[in-house]
Amino acid sequence: MTIDLSTLITYFSGGMILSSTFFIIHLICTINPYHKVLFPLISSLLGFLIGILIITNSSESNYISTIREVISKSVIIIISVSPIILALLTYNFYKISFIKKDSKHIKITKL
Repeated sequence: MTIDLSTLITYFSGGMILSSTFFIIHLICTINPYHKVLFPLISSLLGFLIGILIITNSSESNYISTIREVISKSVIIIISVSPIILALLTYNFYKISFIKKDSKHIKITKL
């Protein structure tokens, strides 16, 4: 089972589009007067457009259907990899929770 380099690049660009979209939505939902949103928004839009540009240059078929296909395959890859990531997270939480703490490292300070 080998993955072609162009397939890998299109999946990566689909991940770029997906993560840029999530970050743009996050920026819009958390706007407040003290938040400088201009630079992160411009960089997210730039990542989104670069991802679309990579996809459109690598395929000759209909652009909208290609973008839809690549983003859906990126979501499928994220869902298929998530059990491994969750197992590693569970292992780390288990290790942190049940480790014996040395009494020398615990300092209680009084105010």
